[in-house]
Formats: sequence, C-alpha cells, structure tokens
Amino acid sequence: MPNSSYVCLRGVHTRGLAEYWYETGAAGGEVLRQVTFAPSGAVVCAWSRDVAQELRRGYGAFGVELYEAVYGAPDEPDTASRTEEVTVDEFEDTWRRGLIGRHFTPYDTGPVPEGAVLAGTVRALPWGAGRTGLLVDLGLPVEGFVDVLSLPREPALWPSVGTAGRFEVTTLRVDFERGAGAQIRLRPVED
Repeated sequence: MPNSSYVCLRGVHTRGLAEYWYETGAAGGEVLRQVTFAPSGAVVCAWSRDVAQELRRGYGAFGVELYEAVYGAPDEPDTASRTEEVTVDEFEDTWRRGLIGRHFTPYDTGPVPEGAVLAGTVRALPWGAGRTGLLVDLGLPVEGFVDVLSLPREPALWPSVGTAGRFEVTTLRVDFERGAGAQIRLRPVED
C-alpha cells in the first residue's frame, strides 16, 4: 500500500510485554492492519480494517464478531512504547505469519465458539448427497456447513433439505482472499 506507513511497536502495553506491528494510513493515524504477538510468541491478533468493513457490509456486526473471534480484535497503538519504522517487506512477512498463526488458535470466544451446539435446518445439498457436504440455516447472518467427512458414508443416510437438528461448531472460516466471506463449520450432534 503506497500511502501507508509501517510501524513496529515493541514494549510494555497495558496487558504486559508484547510486540505490536501496525500499518497505518499516510497521516500515521488510523490503523489499517495490526499484528500482535504475546510474550510467548503466540499470535494474538492479525486484524485488517478493510476485511472488518467488508464483513460488516455482508453480515452486519455478527460478521465482525466472527472475524475478530478468528483473527483477534485490534488495540489502539500505545504511544508510550518504543517504536521503529519497518519496511513493507518486513511488515508483509509479519502479516503472513500472523494470519497463519491465528489459523492454529482455538476460537473459544465470540458469538459461536468452538464446541457450541446450535439448532439448525438443512438448507441445501448443493453438490448432491454424498458429495462435499451440506449447508445449514442457523438463523444467523452466516450459514453453517457440514463437511462430507462428518456425515454418514452412505449418501442415502444424509439428512434431506428441511431436516432440523443440532450441530456442534467445529471451526470458523473467514475467507478474505476471494472477497469477504464467512462460514460456521459444523458436525451433527446425535440426540
């Protein structure tokens, strides 16, 4: 982003020692992207303003809550911390590491944490029974998806469209590489 500045903030923040990387607008004010590492090196946040805004447009506040459950919520830059400018390449490398690190973080907060059980109705089998999976209407702005590996091996045993059931949240997917999309991954819960 040619009109951006890349700043790495390191030091003590209100929650303790951490490392904060920010991409800010040309004036150096508004945070455009943020990567935060805990003292242990774990990725706490890999957040993008543009992605959050796109998810808000597509799914309302619920979409932003899902995004922040997966990628973390941003903090305001701590001007009391020691700062240094970094290169575009350094920031982009850190950004990629941050995104990858958040993919391996359990989503135990937010509106639908992993392990939550939700009621839903099978909305579609877009690829047909026995292929890929099925879509579930959860009564939320984001639909659910049950992967073929979580369904009976025999396609005749798959639930049909309109079947109501209970589903456990296995993970959350936020795809912003091909446009901002979100999906709640599920598995059926046996009663």
